[in-house]
Amino acid sequence: MRRVVRFYDNIQPANKKSGYTFDNIVNKWTDYQLQVRKGYIEYLFPLPNDVNTKLSKGLLYKMKKNKNQREKVSTAVLRLMNLYGYTLVMENDSVVVKQVHKLYRESGRTKVGLFNESNYPHITRMLKFLELVNMKYLSSLVFLMLIKAMDKNQDLKKLICSKNVLEDWISTQDYLLDKKYSIIENMCNVKLDDWEKDDNDSDNVKLWETEQMGAFEDDSWKEDAWFGFDELE
Repeated sequence: MRRVVRFYDNIQPANKKSGYTFDNIVNKWTDYQLQVRKGYIEYLFPLPNDVNTKLSKGLLYKMKKNKNQREKVSTAVLRLMNLYGYTLVMENDSVVVKQVHKLYRESGRTKVGLFNESNYPHITRMLKFLELVNMKYLSSLVFLMLIKAMDKNQDLKKLICSKNVLEDWISTQDYLLDKKYSIIENMCNVKLDDWEKDDNDSDNVKLWETEQMGAFEDDSWKEDAWFGFDELE
């Protein structure tokens, strides 16, 4: 927990790598640097089963309750959305997902953004993290971005569908669980067999959450639950 808190507080860089500070990553790194550099995503979006960046019970509480931390999470999400070609803007008192870059981009002969499939596990991690810390509205906007991008570019849609990640992304959106397979069939233009479907989606989500929370079964979190909570709001 401590290393994630120190990372978010801009005190300790991710993996103790020079320049891998929170401020550098979200405010100074170029899209190319975000794309090719490794080892920082798990610091931005830790999960309960991580080894070095475990989302402990104390850290989860902090991420749910501390306004400053939640604002930083939002900043990190917006930066990655920009990498993927989108941002969030206010229009007529509503938040709108707006495209700001071409979907297919290259930098230094490296694909940047959604056409680089190495980003897909990062997106899955981000969506799962946002669900766990109760930032579900922001999670839904990220998911909407993905759907918009797939609708915008047929080649991108084919790529995402071929990597079988859409189901994982939908599974983080509890308001869509009863429509999951119809969305997959519609977006990917496929007909799923019955054996490919699981009618107990809500139970599966609860099971996944239980499994994630299983990482909190021991009492070790009590030792660090209040670390860094001086500014708790």
